[in-house]
Amino acid sequence: GYSQAFHELTAPLDRIVLAIVLQCHRALSRCSTVLTEMESSPWQTYFGDIESRQKGQRRLFRAILELREIVLAAYRGRNEVLRAALSPQAHEALSRGLEEVASGSTPSKVGNCDSPSKEASLRSFLENDWVSGFHDVEADGSLVIPEQIANGQLHQGQPTTTRGRQAIEEIIIESSTIVREYSALLNAP
Repeated sequence: GYSQAFHELTAPLDRIVLAIVLQCHRALSRCSTVLTEMESSPWQTYFGDIESRQKGQRRLFRAILELREIVLAAYRGRNEVLRAALSPQAHEALSRGLEEVASGSTPSKVGNCDSPSKEASLRSFLENDWVSGFHDVEADGSLVIPEQIANGQLHQGQPTTTRGRQAIEEIIIESSTIVREYSALLNAP
């Protein structure tokens, strides 16, 4: 019943879980870009002193940790949604990236990110194929579908499901309805 992905009783929440994971993916990619820029540039480029740079880097690692924890919670709680909506390649890459965290070998308590092992774990997660890849999109008319969404792609000679595409289409319809209703209420006398 409730463990089934996109069951009629859980479908709205499952779409939210999928949307959150997709947004975390995008945010993690941007965090990775910012971290690379911070580390490859002289500290004077963006910061007034070296301590400010270190403080900014710690904040960035805390954000990365939070995002990873959100993705991990979705993976642990509704993995069947991710398995149904993501392409097999994306799901496999995500699973590999979360193996270390899911096995409990990395502390999941958000707090001090100064620990070298925690920082190394976060760096490893940022380098994972799921975080570093799957950034392309496929445009189908006005519909834009992230590359990592199951959309009938071939995997090992077999087409994947289109459940991910259906979820994206449903998210777009729900979002449009919300915006339309909000606009109507906002413009009401």
